[in-house]
Amino acid sequence: SKDVVVDGDHIVVTRENSQETRLRRRTPTAWKVFPFSHAGDENGVCFFAGTNSGRSTKWTNPHVSKNLEVEFSGPRTKYTAPERLVNRQFNSTSYVAGTSVKPPWVLLDLGESRLLMCNHYTLRHDGGDEYLRNWRLQGSGDKCVWEDLRVHEDDHALHFPGQFGSWPVEGEAAEVPRRYFRIILDAPSSPGSRRWHLCISQFEFYGYFFTSE
Repeated sequence: SKDVVVDGDHIVVTRENSQETRLRRRTPTAWKVFPFSHAGDENGVCFFAGTNSGRSTKWTNPHVSKNLEVEFSGPRTKYTAPERLVNRQFNSTSYVAGTSVKPPWVLLDLGESRLLMCNHYTLRHDGGDEYLRNWRLQGSGDKCVWEDLRVHEDDHALHFPGQFGSWPVEGEAAEVPRRYFRIILDAPSSPGSRRWHLCISQFEFYGYFFTSE
């Protein structure tokens, strides 16, 4: 666990070992904890954005309402629609295609005034049989320089249609606030497949959320 306080021009995060991380802030900042409970819960940052940052009791798709933005590496198709990843519904066919030269990715942009220290995330597989095995969760503050937050190699957590998978983000990777997060494929999906299809029906992210709104 961590304690977070605002101290003048810094956000101070104190970890379990009593070490501190001081994050310089440029504007007055509020913070909120999004704790992971279980896959499909209502505790994540995408769900929060769908409530207009807690200001509405009615949930709406946050990509449609422009409270966050989802991007794909490939063109929009009937199977590749950004709003699907945050609509909280099972999407039987939802993927983005790529190649070994241009691997497919999906990206979450929290918005200009929002940052997340991500310590957990969830993916939901679509209805097909091309399961993720080798991929990375990455984070960025500027959408140019990306850091690996978690690397998955031969991960068999997802093995049936519509299944959720959840993973922690640990160490220093979980202690830096970022605006952008993306899932990028490192190899074709299930063994025997040659297609670079990144099949995701839904995603969600958790951790310490900061905003200057």
